[in-house]
Amino acid sequence: MSLSAIPQPYPDREPWLDLHEYAINNWHMLGPSSSFNFLAKVTANEVTLQLHTRGGTARQIISALPDELLPEVGGSAVRYWTLPAFQYGVGTVVLELHADGTLHLPYWGGGIADGTNKNVVCQATYVRRS
Repeated sequence: MSLSAIPQPYPDREPWLDLHEYAINNWHMLGPSSSFNFLAKVTANEVTLQLHTRGGTARQIISALPDELLPEVGGSAVRYWTLPAFQYGVGTVVLELHADGTLHLPYWGGGIADGTNKNVVCQATYVRRS
């Protein structure tokens, strides 16, 4: 798979990249990219991840991020990162980025996973290389 830029309605030096095809596809709520948007934006040394799913999601969002999006500290892959994010109506949530490149959205209760909370939107930014 290769990263592809999302068509922009205006010129953008750092367009959003579509990560939809990297998402694990065994979620009972996973739908087409029109109902499940998972995007990345690379700006200089920062990466911004944005998740917007209209049908709920599971704890593990993505099987492995592309190598160019994985953070490093001192030349080594990060073992575990917690990225603060925010979901309106839920409050503060976190995206967990593991050393193997998997991305998780931990939650307590079933509102996000079972689709009760159908409009999940969260975004987090991190530094790629230190």
